[in-house]
Amino acid sequence: MWRKFDHKGIVGTRVYGDTRVASTNLFNWLYMKFWGWKTAIVFHVGDESARCGYRIGYQPIIGNARLNTTVFHDKVFRVRIGREDCVFFAVDRDLQEVSLRMGDRTPIKGGSYQIAPLR
Repeated sequence: MWRKFDHKGIVGTRVYGDTRVASTNLFNWLYMKFWGWKTAIVFHVGDESARCGYRIGYQPIIGNARLNTTVFHDKVFRVRIGREDCVFFAVDRDLQEVSLRMGDRTPIKGGSYQIAPLR
């Protein structure tokens, strides 16, 4: 579940949007999630962060930062990329920023990171 998050002090990793897809808005969000977004970005977290757990968040260029309340333990994961640029971040259980290493852009379906969870 995604919740609003006060991201003060969080730097994150900026990801440039995919200009091949339509702009994301309140009215087409579900359509984009299931049929519109075609590309994902791969992120890697350190062994210690994966072992202890972390939460994933994002800050759109316009709008509020959101944080997933689920604690993840994957060393590698993917997130969908919309048209707009976005900043992704991860925090530990104490809401301290966790280092993310950005990997490849990959198709959501297929690609070399298909086994990495899509968040």
